Amino acid sequence: MVQIIRHFALVIIMVPLLLLGNVAQAETAQENKDGDVPQGWELLPRVGVSLEYGGFIAQQENYTSQLRRSLEIDVLQYQRHIFYLNFNEQIALGTPPNNWEFSVMKYNIVLGGYRYDFGNYYLGLFLHHQCNNPILSQNYNVVVDRVEAAFDDVGLEFLTKTMRLGMKDRGINFDSPENFEFLGRFAGEFSASRVLCGSYIILDYLVHGQLRYDILRYYHLIPYVELTGDLTAGPTTRLAPAVEVGTRLHFGNVDFTPFIKWSRDQEALTTSPNDEKFAFITKNALLCGGRMEVLLDRKTFPGSPATDGLQWFPEIHGMGNYALFLKNPFFSAFGDMDLDFEVLRWKPWTLFLYTGMNFESRKQDFKPDKINYSL
Repeated sequence: MVQIIRHFALVIIMVPLLLLGNVAQAETAQENKDGDVPQGWELLPRVGVSLEYGGFIAQQENYTSQLRRSLEIDVLQYQRHIFYLNFNEQIALGTPPNNWEFSVMKYNIVLGGYRYDFGNYYLGLFLHHQCNNPILSQNYNVVVDRVEAAFDDVGLEFLTKTMRLGMKDRGINFDSPENFEFLGRFAGEFSASRVLCGSYIILDYLVHGQLRYDILRYYHLIPYVELTGDLTAGPTTRLAPAVEVGTRLHFGNVDFTPFIKWSRDQEALTTSPNDEKFAFITKNALLCGGRMEVLLDRKTFPGSPATDGLQWFPEIHGMGNYALFLKNPFFSAFGDMDLDFEVLRWKPWTLFLYTGMNFESRKQDFKPDKINYSL
């Protein structure tokens, strides 16, 4: 097993080197075409949005399905310098009493990051936070044998632009007169970070590698294979691999992706909530689901055109806020996030899909205590 981990670590270290050579070609031409580099300062030049839901075919213990929402926000850009935030929310549903009950919320948040734009890829550094929040209910109110781990880490990253949300089809010509095109192109990302502090988990270093292979284009369909590996180093070294196979459907401004994903996760389960004891448990999962991705920028959504015809996703709106209570006997803070899709418009009618989530945080540790979802 040790030899396998060493070989895998070597592979994910070599990934960015191989990708550097692959993406360096036609870099200047792609920049000029897409206009990714402004001449001066630009506020919120782009926001990537993803919404995913799937069911476990071979489920992890208790879990029956999973909901994931992701935001990649370029907050401020000056020429090639980008300051960004990332937000990833993953909710597992299913408890012993109820298959549809919320079980745990996992957050991966880049609290602050910097990237330098090299044309078709980025190099950067980041401060990252991960936390796992078991959701307590009247019938399932224990935390033992559940994930409570939380940690903060700082690290370096490399990624190609075609790994970002809403940018996976970058450089593909869907207006080509040829219906079939062999792509054979790679995209990938790599990061290594040092853990600063943690609770209910002991870690020293984290290494993440992801490699995607876009096979071909048939009309607006892009089949692909994606490999992921997360290496954790602490008292012991553990590997969490994953393989995803799917087909992206490029539909106007939005990508729809049905997929199937196998993963071998390393979960830090709490064994004693009083003294922060935990144990790593390996769990296999097979998830089948769908994903929607879109890039919000002035090129993709320059504004609603004045047309009386049929429009797919003419507008997408979002809002997020977080506030502290000055005085409240039950909660310490309040958060809210809404994501609204105008799906189909035929003036004067509009078919829409609005999603929302709000929650209050506990007074003692700011973890979500009361959560409401709307659809």
